[in-house]
Amino acid sequence: MRMDNICCGAHGFSTLITATKGPKKHTLLFDAGPEDDVWERNATRLGLDLASVEYIQLSHWHRDHTGGLLRAIQMINAAKNQAEVVVDVHPDRPDYRGIMTPTQVPIALEADPTFKDIEAVGGLLLKADQVHTILEDTFLVSGAIPRTSDYELGIPGGIRLNTSSGKWEADEMILDERLLMCNIKGKGLVVFTGCSHPGVVNTARHAQEIGGHAPLYAIVGGYHLADADPEKLRKSMDDLKALNPQVLMPGKVGQMHRVQVSVALSSVSLGGIQLYDITEFKHCRLHNGRRYHAFRAGAYLMPNDQDEQDRMDLLHHVYRLLLGGKLHLAPIGETPQRVLDLGTGTGIWAMDFAETPPNCIFEVDDFEEEWVYRKPFDFIHGRELEGCIAKDDKLFQRAFEHLNPGGYIEMQATSTIFASDDGTLERAKEVKFWLDTLLEGTSRFGKPLDIAPRWKGKLEAAGFVDVQEKILKVGLNIT
Repeated sequence: MRMDNICCGAHGFSTLITATKGPKKHTLLFDAGPEDDVWERNATRLGLDLASVEYIQLSHWHRDHTGGLLRAIQMINAAKNQAEVVVDVHPDRPDYRGIMTPTQVPIALEADPTFKDIEAVGGLLLKADQVHTILEDTFLVSGAIPRTSDYELGIPGGIRLNTSSGKWEADEMILDERLLMCNIKGKGLVVFTGCSHPGVVNTARHAQEIGGHAPLYAIVGGYHLADADPEKLRKSMDDLKALNPQVLMPGKVGQMHRVQVSVALSSVSLGGIQLYDITEFKHCRLHNGRRYHAFRAGAYLMPNDQDEQDRMDLLHHVYRLLLGGKLHLAPIGETPQRVLDLGTGTGIWAMDFAETPPNCIFEVDDFEEEWVYRKPFDFIHGRELEGCIAKDDKLFQRAFEHLNPGGYIEMQATSTIFASDDGTLERAKEVKFWLDTLLEGTSRFGKPLDIAPRWKGKLEAAGFVDVQEKILKVGLNIT
């Protein structure tokens, strides 16, 4: 028997997935097994085309899914002539995970690669904990998977180390696990799971929920049923059967799977199957390693990924510092009943204003289209909307029409006019060139950045009275 083509068995999971959509083919790596040497040996002996790998998706932070990640990145980048591969991870990486024994003795598991480790070997990190699509909307990655069943309760005794306190804390639910899926026309959803710590039934149900309730065709990956008691196993099988998947491919210890999803795009071919753009279910797109909203695709310049959300939340705190801790300056009184926050971003302003979650709801819509609200508002708030508005005069007119008598509108914006007290700006020619180019680009785009200075006049033209403009200075450290 030849031994040079035999793969290595180890406790872990790694799947190479290729989807063909018309003339285009997309390949990604879903998890990377338990060890560098194991991943390298199996990838080599399987003869995988690593140059075709465009993306690495980690299901969750457990060493048997991340242990081979660093070697995988190195080998993929080498095959691609050092082109960086995107590595999609959950931002909540535990320093250590483990299991608490029945005698209350913690057993630590080997740590996952750090963010610095991943970047050091050439991985282009994408930290995401919300639903998003990847590879031209071919695949969808979930956010947190809701626990809806009463028997799928994670890992009994699961713990993680709180490095601040030095103590182990309960971590049975493994909240960072995410699923990956695609949708095949005429078949349904193909769902890839890492371990199914949230439960294979919860995972499958959530896939259908975010997948527009399309039929469930296949579940590929870990089912996490090996340690289930007979009653839990019976419930899992009954509920899974009710979901009616056509194909079950439970992952086995030590296997690296190679999955081909070959798709013919011709809608008139009776024998063909078509891969849907996953954005038919969720409105996100990924470009150049950044995630963008696809509702009214191309209408908004900025991304909506974790880095952008962090920036917006930081800016929220900057505004509160500028306003002396206040959320607004308008004298709206203590008990406004209906408040509208335009372009709410992460929702941090709205949630701070509402104080309690039941008082705050979120709606996805285009505020430059006709408003369909039946009841008027007491206060309308907009912040950082420069570069987002094509027709601000119409927006202000709609706001005026949807405010109660005596209601207020408040717009907060960052000026795009840089100035210096000591003349140093004149020496920063590159900064001026960058700003001029940016303003020209947004003007051509039809949503200029430098519109805030004109808002006072446009608000008055819309019918507002007692319009006040307050300008505050913010220091910049430009090097």
